[in-house]
Amino acid sequence: MIISPEINAKQEMKNKVLFLVLILFLLLFGSQGFTQEFPEFIISGNKYIKLDDFIKHSEIEKYRFDYIRQKIYIKTDEKLIRFILGTNYVLVNDKFYRLSAPVMFYDSKVYIPHDFLEVMKGEGYVFIKKSTIDKPTFSKQKINKIRYFTHPTHTRIVFDTNVYIPYRESESDTHKLVKLYFANTEIASTKSIKIGDGVVKDIQIRKTGSGVSILINTDSKYKAKKVMGLKHKPYRVILDLYKSDKYVKKSDSYVEDMKIRTIVIDAGHGGKDPGGIGSGGLQEKGVVLSISKELANLLRKELKVKVIMTRTTDKFITLRRRTEIANENKADLFISVHANINYSKKVRGFEVYYLSRYASDDEARSVAAFENGVIRLEDKRTQENVKNILWDLISNQFENESVELAGFIIKNMKSKTSFPSKGIKHAKFYVLYGATMPAVLVEVGYLSNPIEAKFLKSPYTQKKIARAIFEGIKEYKIRYEKKINTVN
Repeated sequence: MIISPEINAKQEMKNKVLFLVLILFLLLFGSQGFTQEFPEFIISGNKYIKLDDFIKHSEIEKYRFDYIRQKIYIKTDEKLIRFILGTNYVLVNDKFYRLSAPVMFYDSKVYIPHDFLEVMKGEGYVFIKKSTIDKPTFSKQKINKIRYFTHPTHTRIVFDTNVYIPYRESESDTHKLVKLYFANTEIASTKSIKIGDGVVKDIQIRKTGSGVSILINTDSKYKAKKVMGLKHKPYRVILDLYKSDKYVKKSDSYVEDMKIRTIVIDAGHGGKDPGGIGSGGLQEKGVVLSISKELANLLRKELKVKVIMTRTTDKFITLRRRTEIANENKADLFISVHANINYSKKVRGFEVYYLSRYASDDEARSVAAFENGVIRLEDKRTQENVKNILWDLISNQFENESVELAGFIIKNMKSKTSFPSKGIKHAKFYVLYGATMPAVLVEVGYLSNPIEAKFLKSPYTQKKIARAIFEGIKEYKIRYEKKINTVN
């Protein structure tokens, strides 16, 4: 067969076009990720992008900002990305990359060096850079003043700052040295502060390349500490260092007040809000009320604590009012009891949640959305107030305690019930927002699962669940009071 030069030339041109189309397809879709432009910011002479912009326009499965440890976790389809505030490093899966500048925290926002985009491009993502550069004015993070106060029971050290500054806290193995680190922060004076009150010897201040290190040399009377940061004016970080019980009088009312004496039990839903409706028409509001009443009785009888229930009858209570009750009564713990529901009847298990700006996974996000759905039954003003919650300003003061409490409840639910454990999770639960004490939400099981629904309907199982939660609270109480050394 003879092919004319004209036909051959046409075929060659067609092949070239197909090749170019294939290359274009690979460029657009062959690499993992997305095409997106990001505003750039200049901070201390370095180019940055806002982490929120990256999250917003990325296909992110999970995102968590751990205020306590100052770590950021981002989960994509195939990659786990980890940052630490104040450092130049990013870990993508098991690969370390050095960035041109440290990860920064300003005005309650996280900024990451612009060359992070180059790192992700090397990992298979595609970006289009924005040509314009915004030049916002940032307040330098500063420790304006360090003050201390000696009390009969403890020494309080206050760090007054110009903005909220996340901190990293640690302690030496011998417990002789307490350390606080403030990334990307300035301080005028590094002169040591002598205290010598038996709890604290002195405070040493060190400037580092990217922040300020505070070293507190403790003395013989030091036993335990508590630290918290205020995210609203007046901005400050407060560190309390407590004495051993042999140096604290048992009659001291301040120390007595530190014990866990008041617990609020919140039976979820109620009244016009039935909560989840499961197999056989079983309603969540009735199940959790029965469990909550039994739990309250155990706490009063065996722990001898004051127990306040947000509801004892089939009554509707707004989400905000529930934590208000806890705050007004100066509760030491807040436990919200719920039962879960899922579109799949096969899903089983219990889980315990604590409050966080971000959900630990898609399921946690769905559970929070369902539990928060009651807001539609509240008045328009309340609904508007919830919309205006500044979730990035959620206090992390009790996060560690809430996680610890959740852990003890999980442990006892596993050992004392036949329900499988789904672990500790976190999400944006309106019912936990505003609690000024350790607070958790317990999902005791799935009403949508016929097997678990049958158990949850049984008074015998309800008592077992109440006992398990009680034992978790009891273990937490014992451990907490040992920590502050005020157990009689």
